[in-house]
Amino acid sequence: ALAQDASPLAAGEGWHGIGAGQFPVPAPVGPAHHGIHWACPCCGLCGVGLELGMPCPRSHSRLRRGILATMLSLLPCCRWAAFLYRGAHQRRCAVRGWLQLGPSRTVEPWRRKAYASKVTRKAAKRSPTYGRFTQQLDIVAGLSGPGSRERKIDTIRRYFALLRSADQSALKAALKLLLGQLQPDKAGFKLNVGEGVVKAAVEELDSSALDTITNEMQAGIADDLSTAVGNVLQRLDGNKQSAVSLMEILEFFERIASVEGSGAVRERTQLLASMFRQMTGREAVYLVRTLLGKGPCIGIGESLALKALAGHPDVEASEAEIKSRFARDPDIDRLVDVLLQKQAGGVAVSQAITLHLPFRPMKPVPEQSVDSAWTRISSGGDWVAEWKYDGERLQIHVDRSRTTIWSRSLKPISEKFPDVRAMFKNALSDDVTSAVIDAEVVAVVRRGARWEQLPFQELAKRKGKVVDQEDISVIVSVYAFDCLALNNASMMERSLRERRQKLQESLKVSEHLCLPESVLISSRSDLEGALLKSIEDGTEGLIVKDLGGEYMPNCRTPAWLKLKKDYLESSLSDAIDAVVVGVGYGTGRNAGIFSTFLLAVRKSSGPGLQTLARLGSGFSNAQLHELYEAVKDKVTDDGPPDDIELVTKPDPWTRRSCQWIQREFRPVWEVRCADLTLSPQYSCAMGLGNRTELAAHGISMRFPRLVRVRDPSDKDVPDATTAHEVLSLYDAQVKQSGSPDARAQNRSAESAPSARAPTGRPKRN
Repeated sequence: ALAQDASPLAAGEGWHGIGAGQFPVPAPVGPAHHGIHWACPCCGLCGVGLELGMPCPRSHSRLRRGILATMLSLLPCCRWAAFLYRGAHQRRCAVRGWLQLGPSRTVEPWRRKAYASKVTRKAAKRSPTYGRFTQQLDIVAGLSGPGSRERKIDTIRRYFALLRSADQSALKAALKLLLGQLQPDKAGFKLNVGEGVVKAAVEELDSSALDTITNEMQAGIADDLSTAVGNVLQRLDGNKQSAVSLMEILEFFERIASVEGSGAVRERTQLLASMFRQMTGREAVYLVRTLLGKGPCIGIGESLALKALAGHPDVEASEAEIKSRFARDPDIDRLVDVLLQKQAGGVAVSQAITLHLPFRPMKPVPEQSVDSAWTRISSGGDWVAEWKYDGERLQIHVDRSRTTIWSRSLKPISEKFPDVRAMFKNALSDDVTSAVIDAEVVAVVRRGARWEQLPFQELAKRKGKVVDQEDISVIVSVYAFDCLALNNASMMERSLRERRQKLQESLKVSEHLCLPESVLISSRSDLEGALLKSIEDGTEGLIVKDLGGEYMPNCRTPAWLKLKKDYLESSLSDAIDAVVVGVGYGTGRNAGIFSTFLLAVRKSSGPGLQTLARLGSGFSNAQLHELYEAVKDKVTDDGPPDDIELVTKPDPWTRRSCQWIQREFRPVWEVRCADLTLSPQYSCAMGLGNRTELAAHGISMRFPRLVRVRDPSDKDVPDATTAHEVLSLYDAQVKQSGSPDARAQNRSAESAPSARAPTGRPKRN
């Protein structure tokens, strides 16, 4: 009866058996196990698992430490000897294991399946724990190779099925934790937990933990901070058995988010340390990832999770219906309620828009050249090119009583833009009661009789919470480019041509509320001319749209094409030979090697270097390993050398896990970029020529990329580009753009910058 691989619930090759409320257990391999699989229906663990000390919630848990557990991993005859020595309960467990797993021809398969399904439902209702959830995540993370996508979906689907008899809250909690979306649309919900809080919480348990974490990450033992924390907790108490439930984890996140005021950091640290004491190392790995906003990082995204949800036994909605619903209303609680109510004959899956409830925006497909974009456009249809402004995308919900504003990532930012709310207070036409507008907000400055746009960095200076309009230091304009709902009716199923017409009719434009400049495209020359004109106007490029296309939330479709100058050949007339002066360790797959490089150029006069940019993308894995081997023995962590001019003390670079390359070993790289820009973080050309815009800002590179590593015999540090040469390239770029020195003057007094400069490059929405 105890034969090989006969589970009716097997998840596929390499799996055997699902016990009561337990996950599929990887089949043991190797000659020591003789291919024999036994699983207890009370805990779902095989004999090998019991031998290794894994927990068992029922009365036969003493087998974990006795000779019987050892016998289970030996010959089949020893397994029968163990069977004879067990008590009455253990014999019943063995018989149930035979019913569930054995290939006996005397027991019908449907009877084994029915019994196993009954036991697993009872166990899931009894204990939907976080530990079992993380075990499932480990299983999914270990799936790779051909067909792994479908096996991941099937594994998640079967876990969702285990929770079907539990309270709906267990399914909701599992889906939230799987997607890392705890409260996607709840105003004010922020965990406010960074790496510093995590490290401090671990130090509460082990005073030497910080050094251990740093060493493991640099040595590549731990892929990231979460793995290093898990290793520390595992060493502290490797035999700990956690009983934290899924709901307790969500309640913990709610408590963390509610902490405010003085002493908030200390209180969050203590809460996190208390939770660490209750869980195992593997559980802590996924907890830390969720706290840091990364999600589980197991290769399960929103699409796969919703596809698994569509296979839930109590859900009759199709995968397409579920994805459409979630794109328009990304609230997991409402999604699960609606889906399960539909199964009972209740509320159908709705595609209507609810005002003041954000949904995920439609996204364009990036094109790398005018030719590739024209290839798509020439395939048919009428197309229009709209200017793409260098700002932040907004989703604005407005009615006669209030206006709410959401970011591209669905964060509530109404308090950040009180002037935009006031702008829309009387912006609707008399026959319009409500609307949902897709728009872009851009920082502007008045120059004479007209308003000119400023780069995104200026908009990032605006405070996250502005109480009064008098506190506004950065003036903005809003460019409305789509109408998604009108008078409580969805417009997304209509064509773009009709939506643009309704937008023009329903919105009252004003000095700071505008429609984007656009041009119809009928030939390749029209497209190329529009791109050049948009760049001359100081914008990022074009969004080319099919006038017959519908609005598809949370989709990236070729009905919208993004053509930015950043994707095209660099606008610089020459490359820059920069000196690599600092290196920073990477995380994830790049843990243990350098993945970030600080670039500098020579001063215009006298010895020394000025920082130019930080290069951390565009490398292949092989390139990073090659660059690491080239400089790994030539770095020091004694602090920044005195020949490098830093903007602030300490420089933002020194706050990272970085090291400095010794002077005699600094390589020279040929680099290019999308364009040059002003930045308060770098010192290149700062103060040069007594120019106003360079008083407190240096020149930096936007989207830098490595062209090649210079041979020292060809170009060494004395031959590197100077700050004066970089400034000449910057001036040529401004002249070429056709803008009236907009970039050079965007940090002048007219732009009213905030008193406090940002400490680093802001993350763009």
